[in-house]
Amino acid sequence: MKSKLSLRLMAVFGLISMAIVFMPPNQGFAATTQRLEAADRYGTAIAISQTGWKVSENVVLATGQSFPDALSAATLAKQLDAPILLIGKTLTKELNAELARLQAKNVFIVGGEGVISKEIKTQLETEHFQVARLAGADRYATSLEIARYMTANFKVSSEIVVATGEGFPDALSIAPVAAAKGMPIVLSQKNRLPEDVKEFIAGGAVTKAFVIGGTGVISEQVMNQLPVPERIGGSDRYRTNIAVLNRFADDLSLDKVYIATGKDFPDALAGSALAPKASAPIILVDQALPIVTADYLYARMSLINEISILGGQGAVSSTVLTDNVYGNTSGNITNMGFVAVQGDWIYYHNDALYKVKADGSGKQELSKDIPGFINVAGDWVYYADAADQKLNMYKIKTDGTSRTKLSDDQSMYIVVAENWIYYMNASDSGNLYKIKTDGTAKTKLTDEPALEISVSGDWVYYTTINTSGQGELHKIKTDGTGSAIVYEGGSMMFLNVAGDDLYFEVADSSGENTALAKVKKEGTDYAVVTDDQAEFLNVAGDWIYYSNASDENKLYKIKTDGTNKTKISDETALFIQVAGDWVYYANNSSEQIIKVKTDGSERQIMD
Repeated sequence: MKSKLSLRLMAVFGLISMAIVFMPPNQGFAATTQRLEAADRYGTAIAISQTGWKVSENVVLATGQSFPDALSAATLAKQLDAPILLIGKTLTKELNAELARLQAKNVFIVGGEGVISKEIKTQLETEHFQVARLAGADRYATSLEIARYMTANFKVSSEIVVATGEGFPDALSIAPVAAAKGMPIVLSQKNRLPEDVKEFIAGGAVTKAFVIGGTGVISEQVMNQLPVPERIGGSDRYRTNIAVLNRFADDLSLDKVYIATGKDFPDALAGSALAPKASAPIILVDQALPIVTADYLYARMSLINEISILGGQGAVSSTVLTDNVYGNTSGNITNMGFVAVQGDWIYYHNDALYKVKADGSGKQELSKDIPGFINVAGDWVYYADAADQKLNMYKIKTDGTSRTKLSDDQSMYIVVAENWIYYMNASDSGNLYKIKTDGTAKTKLTDEPALEISVSGDWVYYTTINTSGQGELHKIKTDGTGSAIVYEGGSMMFLNVAGDDLYFEVADSSGENTALAKVKKEGTDYAVVTDDQAEFLNVAGDWIYYSNASDENKLYKIKTDGTNKTKISDETALFIQVAGDWVYYANNSSEQIIKVKTDGSERQIMD
């Protein structure tokens, strides 16, 4: 049967669009990926040690059972050029074997006898290791003992890090950076800076303090007692992690990246000794990538050559880099979203919902529904069904089971982001709504039509038409606050959000003079990319693919900086989709879905 973009789909979307306006990343990582793991946290620490050190005269030994005493260990390990090994209640044969492989002579125990016993220290000394214990009466005093030891024995920074002693993520986010820069990490209570820390600072060696985390973990009262304090934090552990990486971007190399769970401490702790050797960051993740983390990684994919996952499947899932955080790309959704990709599979509209492997094998029909605005995230496919011209929202498992109606609303520009779905509700004048991926908690976000919706981080971007007929590009926070106009003037269509920029076709009030333009998310640095009448544009990586109405709607591409304009195809290309190395589009004359390689080669008709 000849493949075609359903006339019902095109007609329904077209009619609704006319009634209202009268007319993310999901990218693959090219980096080499490896996993440093073993049967448990102790074995994982050994695997990390074996990756980073052929021999090491020094070893830092920390408990693997609780985090507080070990949070400051990374900076010490860097000064000693030593791995961090973890220990439980006993000195195991595996740990002994690693000490022997390293040809270690000196063992630095971090923490008191309550976490690493006197008997273990004695046993190490009996085996002819020189053993030093750095410990205080509590976690706060232990962190200060490490700072004092470093100050006395090494040339360290005059800057320090202050982090909470009540949780591990904030200290572990800064640990590789602090280690690389020689900044001691001292711990504090939320509302009380320990007296010993005040004395350490008063000694004159500290000129600046970086406070990690929000006021919920380190109060303003504590911060105001620090020299030249600077707070780095976010609303949760993952946003704090990314805030740290952004603040110290100039001190980090992204050639290598380490990924660890943000829900437990041992893997990131052991990795915090290895990462500074390459000035690499440790990126904290949940079982899925947090949206802020996905944005950080997607924007820097071209810089990352090697990704090391710390820990086993139970800590960091193998799908963490392949499952979509955003259900589809901004450009695909703007162009009706009839193709979406996740991992090795392409999901697409062909008078029904299908999936096929990227190599063309394994084609399966998932549903008889006529899907538009397809999103794929985790185990689910989300879409608007045009079969009955109602555009109700559905989800179905990626294996074709468990089809579920989520909403009776006429739903367009559907965007799945983490646990929420954002959409234009054509049943309510096209206003912007959100609903949980389980169909609950439906919430209205705007009182104006929201077209070409895109989500990036904590913001939703969309276009609309004001009462004067002028086009406006808006943003609003995902919680419904912070509404602002980013850009206004003429009319705008085909909004794409990519990296720090917003791309769109803009026309003057006459509608005759059009261009492909871009503007920063803050509304600054407006620039014209090309004077072509660029329709159905789709930004993917460094390229913009578009239907050039200045040249009979033929398929073109151009770099996001406006260079290297290239014609890809001589045939009409509408509703352009990009998935991997392929560009998909509807052919106006035959209603066929065509795909060509991004360089214009290997043209195929979808079947």
